[in-house]
Amino acid sequence: MAKEKVELLTELKQGASQFTLVGKAVIKDGALKGVLQKEGKTWRHVNSSFGVDTGDGNSVYARIWGGYKTDKPTLKRWNSENEFIDIAWNDRLNESIVESVRDAELFRAGFEKDAEGKLITKKFISEIDFEEYLREHLADGMKVRVRGDVEYSEYNENVNRRYNIKSVYLVEAYMKDGVETIAEDTAFIKQTYLFDEDALKKGWERELDKNGELVVPVLVPSYVSNRKVGDSYVDVKKTLPLSQAIVVRAKDKTDEAEIAMKKKIIEKFFKVKKGTVREAQLIININEGYEESTGVELNDELRELIEMGVMTEEDIKKQVTIRGNRISELVFKQPAVRKTDDGIVILIDDAKYAPEALIVPMIDGEDDDEDDDAYANEDEEVNLGDDAFAEMFGGI
Repeated sequence: MAKEKVELLTELKQGASQFTLVGKAVIKDGALKGVLQKEGKTWRHVNSSFGVDTGDGNSVYARIWGGYKTDKPTLKRWNSENEFIDIAWNDRLNESIVESVRDAELFRAGFEKDAEGKLITKKFISEIDFEEYLREHLADGMKVRVRGDVEYSEYNENVNRRYNIKSVYLVEAYMKDGVETIAEDTAFIKQTYLFDEDALKKGWERELDKNGELVVPVLVPSYVSNRKVGDSYVDVKKTLPLSQAIVVRAKDKTDEAEIAMKKKIIEKFFKVKKGTVREAQLIININEGYEESTGVELNDELRELIEMGVMTEEDIKKQVTIRGNRISELVFKQPAVRKTDDGIVILIDDAKYAPEALIVPMIDGEDDDEDDDAYANEDEEVNLGDDAFAEMFGGI
């Protein structure tokens, strides 16, 4: 019996687009500015940001932005009944109203503790109240876990990423199997990407062999409200494919076995048949640091010191590491997976979109020849550890 033909979508839908940062808070003077309102204007808001230092020179900055108009003091939010409602500004702290708002719409913070020493979660409808709470409780150097949504925007033909904060929690050590444990520093995004046969160019294997890494062009389905055409902005109000790039990199660029394993990974996730659009949810490390090189070549004197236990090879590398240019890149870590009744599945779909879905529609005013419930299922998703991921490819 022939399989029923599935009708492929020609209009994009938004997918997962969340980030997680764990590390030391970087709170510079004026980072949390408080409420802003220009004289004669009705827009009362916050526009604050702070960094999270995840080690090795990697500091990722995320922001809190939002407010309301004083001439119409209401907040528009989705409630748990999937209704878009108006909330009077003076009612925003009412507990029953807070509980009626959809979870993904709320801001959360955890710094204070109850009588049993457990963190108390504070929930807020407004960015203003959320930022005020952080100004009172968040301090430079605190270890925190920051989560939120990744927002993409176009500017001067470039696609920019913003990390919009939804929650901030204090991170402390805890006991696990009799051992004191604390969450590891990390910075990653969980993002839905789209790509087709053009993701891998001819000769990509040679490039990987030569450089120990490969840059893969991908697309993110992102809602675009408007787009600049000439000197004005034109309404778009559609989900469009915006360009991004993912780096697939070997930890040791001279290790032939690891390079071979990276080839398998690239073929598994990024090699797509002609005429196919792949949707894949991936876990991607955020690298907002510096280019580094060590160039360590051990001489007899250094080897003697290592044998004597005076220092390790790692100690030497740390001392001679050279920092280069500032970089901002996304580095492939692993696929996102989900636990289902049939077991753990990798979130990849080759039968959702037609190739036409990746064509950006012409916007009125453009020349014809111009080139051109976010956390609702979080509990169902499984963190595939590095060892488990390596086992999928026979170990690295």
